[in-house]
Amino acid sequence: MADPGPKPLTTRAIVIGGLAVLAVGGLMLTLLLTLYGGGSPQDQAHLDAVRTAGTIVVGTGGAVALLLAARRQRSAELTLKHQQETARQAEHDAIERRITELYTKAADQLGSDRAPVRLAGLYALERLGVANAEQRRTIVNVICAYLRMPFVDDREEAQVRITALRILHAHRRDDEHWWSVSIDLDGANLSGSRLPRSKFAWATFEGADLSRVDFTGSDLSDADLTHAQLVDADFTGVDLSGARLDHADLTGIVLKDAVWNEKTVWPGPDGPPVS
Repeated sequence: MADPGPKPLTTRAIVIGGLAVLAVGGLMLTLLLTLYGGGSPQDQAHLDAVRTAGTIVVGTGGAVALLLAARRQRSAELTLKHQQETARQAEHDAIERRITELYTKAADQLGSDRAPVRLAGLYALERLGVANAEQRRTIVNVICAYLRMPFVDDREEAQVRITALRILHAHRRDDEHWWSVSIDLDGANLSGSRLPRSKFAWATFEGADLSRVDFTGSDLSDADLTHAQLVDADFTGVDLSGARLDHADLTGIVLKDAVWNEKTVWPGPDGPPVS
């Protein structure tokens, strides 16, 4: 439970405190007169006693005033801290709502019948991912899901999907653009795409149609290409270390200058085809 902070002083408490100060002063005056006045006509002794009592009263009042000032300062600090926390929470909530609105709008645009609107949705998701690292996992998942969806093979949709691939490529290309998220393109139709010098390490392309794809110079180490269609794909200079290509169709694949290791799994017992 949050600290409610000090309660404000009531009028009754202030009156009682003032009377207490006066009572202390009167008591000290009486005590000093009794001890040092002696009941004799020594005026100077009486005057010194009164002065001492006055000093005690003033000191007591000053101590009370200091305590009240410290209490007001503490109350003001707690109020300011609460206001700052409230402002920070309100700002955080506003940012979260803004991110949700942008994400929802971009996702809706991907479902549009018009290619330019779908392109705008992709670029909106990319901007959101650039500005908010915690959203990148979700954004990449959405883009991959879009690429896995069946589509009518027309020129406009081909451009949209090329843009989606370029976004994935751009943010896995180097340290400046790197989004440390995995790529799941199982069953996606990427035939004819150009993806040179891409970083798709640990990506999954199980059952994907990658025929005629240009992967020249790309990193596909530890990628899952099981059952993938790689007919006439260009794997020149591709890193296939640890990649799985079992049951993949490698008809016409180009493997010039490609590299692999003992962990690379090929479709047949004879190893990679001669290209």
